[in-house]
Amino acid sequence: MSIHIVDDTTNPDLFNQKANHPLQSYEWGEARRKTGLTILRFEDGSDVFTMTIHPIPYTPYNIGYIPRSVMPSVELLTYLTDWGRDNTVIFIKFEPYITKTEQYVLPDTPSFNLSSHPLFPSWTQMIDLDKPEKNC
Repeated sequence: MSIHIVDDTTNPDLFNQKANHPLQSYEWGEARRKTGLTILRFEDGSDVFTMTIHPIPYTPYNIGYIPRSVMPSVELLTYLTDWGRDNTVIFIKFEPYITKTEQYVLPDTPSFNLSSHPLFPSWTQMIDLDKPEKNC
């Protein structure tokens, strides 16, 4: 498996075919770039990841954030750990888009921890908009 950074000349449609959530889409990354953030896109086999880089004011350090992705592979976590060390990123926060029935076990290392402050709720409600209003 080859993990690599996707350059900005990639075809957005091909990238989006692998993105599993709108917050991982090519266009969302471009919208975030227009707010002044640095955007990095990674490819890990059949999965793609859009990461925003958030500078910490008055320091040379940054924070990476990958919302609503698939669960990262151990190889990707290792790759990003090394990448972060080389690029003044003190941590990268993942908030994968998973169902309550899915479980993920973090690698047994002190480098990977569950966040006590997620930005997204651990669950969402889905409303079927195809039903007529009288049935709601």
